[in-house]
Amino acid sequence: MRNLKALVLFGAVLAFPSVALAGGWAVDTASNCKVWNDFPEPGETVSWTGACYNGLAVGQGKVVWSIRGKAYEQYIGGMLEGRKHGKGKIIRADGDVEEATFVLGHRTPHMFW
Repeated sequence: MRNLKALVLFGAVLAFPSVALAGGWAVDTASNCKVWNDFPEPGETVSWTGACYNGLAVGQGKVVWSIRGKAYEQYIGGMLEGRKHGKGKIIRADGDVEEATFVLGHRTPHMFW
């Protein structure tokens, strides 16, 4: 019976990898403000320049993600409850720029009429 439970649990992890790789809150140590991180990495830090409400990033601002002190991605745009919200721009270290619209951290699909 224990083997069956282990097998079912293993199958669930394979079927739903996003559950196994859940995100978490990252805290900007300068502002003590939290920003949601979908895919945390060891040694990763966040910097938030903007308003903070109830400990969460809110309003227009800039998020900078770094690993071991080296910035690899920036987000400039709206935040709500610590998550990307509204129009924003993602700038990667290689110079790639992506503009998108987000709703509570989820990218909205582009629609053409």
